[in-house]
Amino acid sequence: TKRESRRRSAVIGEDKHPREAARGFCRRCAETHRLERDAAAEAEARALMDRIRAAGRLDFDEDVADPRFGVEKMYEPGGGKMLGVLLAERAAATRAETSPATRETDAPRAATSSGTTEPEKAEIVVLKAFSGQLYGEW
Repeated sequence: TKRESRRRSAVIGEDKHPREAARGFCRRCAETHRLERDAAAEAEARALMDRIRAAGRLDFDEDVADPRFGVEKMYEPGGGKMLGVLLAERAAATRAETSPATRETDAPRAATSSGTTEPEKAEIVVLKAFSGQLYGEW
């Protein structure tokens, strides 16, 4: 009902914090862990939506389109999906020598030829996900 929908929206609204992207209770350590919002992650999320809209499909990374993953299904009743991105730093031991996706972090600093130190560039990996099954597929 509309009343229930408004109530759920209010609960969701109360749970939002402007700098918090997600949080959850950890049974292992009995603490609540949080992921903070990040401008880079929000830009990646917007870019993901732009790519999906431009391609007209959710499997835009594949060479051959699978008709099951067309975006038109998302506009049918029950077709919506929650999409998300997570930015992570690739471990130093697995970084490729030539990586286009890098940005400065608080990584260890490397000495330059002039004797000054500069932060090393960390490779940022973008993970994309959707909630639950997508049209019956995992």
